[in-house]
Amino acid sequence: MDINQATAEDLQKAEGVGPALAQRICDLREERGGFRFLEELTDVPGIGEKRFEALSALFYCPTPVP
Repeated sequence: MDINQATAEDLQKAEGVGPALAQRICDLREERGGFRFLEELTDVPGIGEKRFEALSALFYCPTPVP
């Protein structure tokens, strides 16, 4: 699923992502006008390597347009 279209409920399907973390992801996405790269998720407090791996197994980020 596209990370820029995911709801907080969708995000919680990833291992280790609860309501508070899902909301932080949504807040950062809104603040930035969407994610250009999936790796930007690591800018969210509480997302380390393990949670990023869980998220990247379920979500993708569309290729940015130059």
